[in-house]
Amino acid sequence: MIRNKEKEILIVEDDPCYAFILEKTLSIFFNTTIVTSGYAALNAIEENIYDAILMDTNLGDANMDGLKTMLLIKQSNKHRGLKIFAMTAFSDAREWYMKQGFEDLFIKPIENERIINLLKIN
Repeated sequence: MIRNKEKEILIVEDDPCYAFILEKTLSIFFNTTIVTSGYAALNAIEENIYDAILMDTNLGDANMDGLKTMLLIKQSNKHRGLKIFAMTAFSDAREWYMKQGFEDLFIKPIENERIINLLKIN
């Protein structure tokens, strides 16, 4: 399997167990950074350059969930082209999330092969 350690992936996930699993899976193929809130994600993208973001849509902070964080990132000229992928447990919401501006939607639990392949081509 091809590894692409040049790609920088930001994982925004407030569940520490799920963040650990994602990091262990993706760090084999990509450089990964984990943050646990939308505010931390906004800070991270100002300090580093990422190729893609995996964004939990249901972050613990009601004032800054994954959708609001994604919209703030997309409003910025500096980060407008950054690819942001939603992660959620709601399997019937794919079209809605994509209409909001996410590149794609991953249903939890995420299929490792699908997420790795999609990040490789984006």
